[in-house]
Amino acid sequence: MSSRSYPSGLSACILALLLGGCQFNPLKPTQTPSALEGACAAACESLKNQCAERQRAREQLCQEERVRLADPKRTCQPGSDPLCPQPIDCLGEELTPCTVQYGECTVRCTSSPAEQNKQAG
Repeated sequence: MSSRSYPSGLSACILALLLGGCQFNPLKPTQTPSALEGACAAACESLKNQCAERQRAREQLCQEERVRLADPKRTCQPGSDPLCPQPIDCLGEELTPCTVQYGECTVRCTSSPAEQNKQAG
């Protein structure tokens, strides 16, 4: 039988891996829990800001529509035609939903995965 000869570098590398083990674990988070919580809190803040921007845009569109419908030069005047759209009252920048979502998001950031599953179910 012939014996195969491997380069000594390859043997040393295999031996080092067997003895030392692999230091890379793709399932292990590379960030500390506080760093993950910080990133989560930043994501919550971003979602809150996006929500507030949507609410502001919705209010602005409502105000523009209100002005358009209240224009006395319109061919359709409220009260003269039942199909004529009436000017509407706008609600203002209602930020309560954004605040509630932000609160729920930050709670999820600080709770453990088991608590998150419990809250979801």
